[in-house]
Amino acid sequence: MIQPLIERLRLHSFFTEAFGKPDARLKLPHADAALLLVRNFVLSRHPMYGVSQWAKRFDPMWLELAEEQVALINDDRLGRLFDKLFSIDRRSMMTRIIVHMVREFGIDMARIHNDSTSITFCGEYADQPTAGNSLSWSDPTRIDPTRT
Repeated sequence: MIQPLIERLRLHSFFTEAFGKPDARLKLPHADAALLLVRNFVLSRHPMYGVSQWAKRFDPMWLELAEEQVALINDDRLGRLFDKLFSIDRRSMMTRIIVHMVREFGIDMARIHNDSTSITFCGEYADQPTAGNSLSWSDPTRIDPTRT
């Protein structure tokens, strides 16, 4: 169901490029494990310790994995994937994916702005805390050198 979207977004090639040359000792390359987690998140959002059982419910072909690779899935291996994920240049990878997605799907960016550093709510909401007793509020006067 989501495979055509994954292919059109070229996620495997972007992940492979970001993770670099795979370690020859890896039986489940990081790019394949990352795509497994993308599929899990989109389809059912199982916690890492449940991904192994979740993956066994599918024909390995649907997950773009070999049967032997499905047998290798466990939370330790997925944890090592996250170690690797946090050591790569995630910003560049995400930028490449987004730029490709915009071009591939012809998305009009005239009214879209991605600022994942803060969220601002406007309007009146019943029973909501005021700025004085909230843990965090977006500061519109804050100068952020990462904004362009």
